[in-house]
Amino acid sequence: MRQVLFLTFTFLWFTVCSQSVTGKIIDADSKNTLQYVNIGVVGRNIGTVCDKNGSFALEIPEYFDKDTLRISIIGFHPISYKVEDFKRIFQESIGGLIIELTKKTLVLPEVVVSSREFTEKESGSKGKLGRIVFESSRDTTTGFEIGSVIKVKRANAFIQNIHVVFKSNNHDDSVLFRINLYSMNGEIPGENILREPIYVSTKIKKGILTVNLEKYNMYVENDFLASLEWIEVTAENRIGFGVGPKGKSFMRVTSQGDWDIVPLGMGIGIFATILYVK
Repeated sequence: MRQVLFLTFTFLWFTVCSQSVTGKIIDADSKNTLQYVNIGVVGRNIGTVCDKNGSFALEIPEYFDKDTLRISIIGFHPISYKVEDFKRIFQESIGGLIIELTKKTLVLPEVVVSSREFTEKESGSKGKLGRIVFESSRDTTTGFEIGSVIKVKRANAFIQNIHVVFKSNNHDDSVLFRINLYSMNGEIPGENILREPIYVSTKIKKGILTVNLEKYNMYVENDFLASLEWIEVTAENRIGFGVGPKGKSFMRVTSQGDWDIVPLGMGIGIFATILYVK
């Protein structure tokens, strides 16, 4: 008999004794706005993602004033502020706070194309046991991530596809997510290993979303976390993901927050197609 799991997560936002900060994030060179940049207090559940126009609004309680606020996106150098300093800069800004991020100079490794044969394997959680449901809210969910650890059997593994198992989705229109890949720093996720953001929009109500990563030329040597990040939330909705008894999954409530293991040892339905050289 199949066991069915059903959990709902609702996230609360701090508004007591807090200051609202707003601003816009741009490219330091082109002066163009940057979309979907992560901004948040490191290690705290206080954070958000700027919108497609680079604008953000964030409520930061005063008891986080001694903590660090970090602003980051793949392909740009992150910047950090002491929270109380960031609030002061915001208060002193004239005509609106503008934050500039500097693009990284990437030196890509040489890729040698050969006629090698590959063995295809799937790794991760296929979410066949039941489902776990997440409630989204415009005020609390942008920057929220869930992910599953993908086991790598040997070095030089090529990531071909990432698959996400949807069990339910009551959004009327498509939902925009960002796919992230993180190295594993011991038992917890570490740095993002992507060189550019990967966005995916889906209308899937029930089924498997497959994201092809071949053009990103992602080779890995060790286990990694594949995650799905909410970056646009327009209303309160629910999305259910497949879960299974095997695998290890993590979640974090906001941008720059700490990772927590998904409750009850469930494996969120995210898995990968990996190619190994024969």
